[in-house]
Amino acid sequence: QEIAQELDIDYAGSDFQFFSPADIESYKAKWCRDPEAVGDLEIDSDKCVVVRFVHGRKGKFRFWEMPGADFRFDPERRFVVGADVSAGTGASNSTLAFYDEKSHEKVAEYANPCMLPDDFGRFAVAAARLFNNALVVPDRSGPTGEVFVRRLVANGYTNIYRARDEKKIGSPSEEKYGVWLNPSVRTTILENYRDAIGHDTIINRSAIAMDEAAKFVRQKDGFIEHTDAANSIDPSGAKANHGDLCIADALANMKLSAEKKTEEAGTQEVPEGSLARRIQMAAEEAMEKERELGKGWEV
Repeated sequence: QEIAQELDIDYAGSDFQFFSPADIESYKAKWCRDPEAVGDLEIDSDKCVVVRFVHGRKGKFRFWEMPGADFRFDPERRFVVGADVSAGTGASNSTLAFYDEKSHEKVAEYANPCMLPDDFGRFAVAAARLFNNALVVPDRSGPTGEVFVRRLVANGYTNIYRARDEKKIGSPSEEKYGVWLNPSVRTTILENYRDAIGHDTIINRSAIAMDEAAKFVRQKDGFIEHTDAANSIDPSGAKANHGDLCIADALANMKLSAEKKTEEAGTQEVPEGSLARRIQMAAEEAMEKERELGKGWEV
């Protein structure tokens, strides 16, 4: 680690890499591929709706699955979008990561370093509406995140992930829009995202996003940081916003992994011979007799 930091000037090697480089490369070979289309979404800023998509290889919006007829997705499909918000000064990206709620597959992503949080909020509303009013899971940390979430709500968009806001000890907690990514929470969501990547329960098509993930390191205090952030000398505090596509992916995974756990809990089989199984069988027999005799008859 000392050789990496002092001689090679390799800060990723000087801390403990959070994602295994070998695992990242293996994952990329298995799942990542070039996007179907690259370009920019033009939006009506007043109505917050998409006007058109302009193809261009230097565009900031990447689709791995294009919308169908009339530039729409099947209305039955549901999507989740993670949103990481920067100050828009060019030092780091504001990002969106769109996933299919059923397949857990990334269908699009967006990254722009020069969009102010309020403007980014308008853009996110338009993009989320394109994806059938996708559930937005935003980082609400700091003034940038606060401005972003307030803009979503001001434009009438309330399909936003709610997280529990723990107040002072003794005070009741309440759910509020967005996720406050303090170092502890950021570490937790990145650990969950790494687990999803390792078990292929989330399909990230973006090689760029996976390369960002490879630059996260675990520091001596146990928290996870991006190497570009750890070495940033930007006085604006932009160091908290590097690895932005990966953070958006991890935020989307919060919702996707929570659904998977709920689904698994609901489909667990009751072991044969257990008390729970006997109670279940007794209830099933009672229901069957009720159907045979008619409701209200005593057995």
